[in-house]
Amino acid sequence: ANNGRFLSVGPDRTIEATKTAGPAARFVVRVGHGHGALRHGGAVYLESKRTKTLLDADDAQDGIFARYRDFGDWQKFAVEKVMPRCSRAPSKVGEEAEEPPTPKNRRRRLGGPPPASLLALSG
Repeated sequence: ANNGRFLSVGPDRTIEATKTAGPAARFVVRVGHGHGALRHGGAVYLESKRTKTLLDADDAQDGIFARYRDFGDWQKFAVEKVMPRCSRAPSKVGEEAEEPPTPKNRRRRLGGPPPASLLALSG
């Protein structure tokens, strides 16, 4: 979401949405299972640079936490590509359908660089 907030590790190791991108908002993104490239449906682990622990989700507690140094199922986050709701279908024979809005297509249409990242991750 583009709301100007950053994920940060709080004093009690819960994850908070803060307005500043201080040291608590810095994470190392580790691609799961040793794969070099991040792809749709792939797994990532987010390691807090401040606490050296990984973000995790617990089925018994509500929230996201930074508690353990494990690379297990609780710490694994799936990356999913947002697919366009629909693209314009060709209306006439021989006419091409509109390409779905991807960063590459957006640059071509707008004639400039892609928009800045919404979540600042430093490595």
